[in-house]
Amino acid sequence: MPTYDAPEPNIKSALDRPSGALDRGTRCSPTKWNLIVIWRPGWKLSVIFVNTLATGMASGRAVSPPASEQELRTCAAAALAQAGAADTAISVREAKGLQQLAERLREVFAAIRDRRHADAAGALNALLVQSGARPQLWRGPEGSWQLHYHASDAGAAQSWTAGCAAGLAHLLTSPQASRLGICAAPRCELVFIDTSRNGSRRFCSTACQSRVKASAHRARQVQRPAVAAGANRPAGRVAGLRG
Repeated sequence: MPTYDAPEPNIKSALDRPSGALDRGTRCSPTKWNLIVIWRPGWKLSVIFVNTLATGMASGRAVSPPASEQELRTCAAAALAQAGAADTAISVREAKGLQQLAERLREVFAAIRDRRHADAAGALNALLVQSGARPQLWRGPEGSWQLHYHASDAGAAQSWTAGCAAGLAHLLTSPQASRLGICAAPRCELVFIDTSRNGSRRFCSTACQSRVKASAHRARQVQRPAVAAGANRPAGRVAGLRG
């Protein structure tokens, strides 16, 4: 039975843990960056699945998709481990289901980034219907009650689809709907949750932000000699006029 450990609500604390970002073009090789703890687990889970299973470019490097069913299972298991799943063993069928979920969640991130909220709502409604999502209370391992959006006997893909879709649906109906983002750096498709105070975050990590700043600095350095050369060039005769 797929379960996850929901973090305590604390938007100001940060965890140094794998984000799901893929490094150096390899399959399922997570890098670490600070992931802010949020009080809607579905948001965090969606980021993990998209970055691990539906990303072709990460931090300026191409990411190769799984080349075999076994590699897909390995990637899916890595995503489940990051999501806090108690059991990461997964069949090829369920792994393909998680990959399809990740691809559809990426569409939601893109729609929210582009302010196409109606498209995001349509995509989430389809996922909610597909997964049969409905709120249910279960007893946790320590006897406390937990809220889930899937039946206790649901498979991995159905369970995570219900949880992620419900989490993003809550987000879309809140004033924080614009907090989902896709990295603005070239050659990077990693998604993130903007937990900045003023909601102005544009990059998945400080590494991508620094990469963009360095590129802009180099461009300015190239332009300065050309501008200086133009300013020092002697003025010639104006065409069509005689001296």
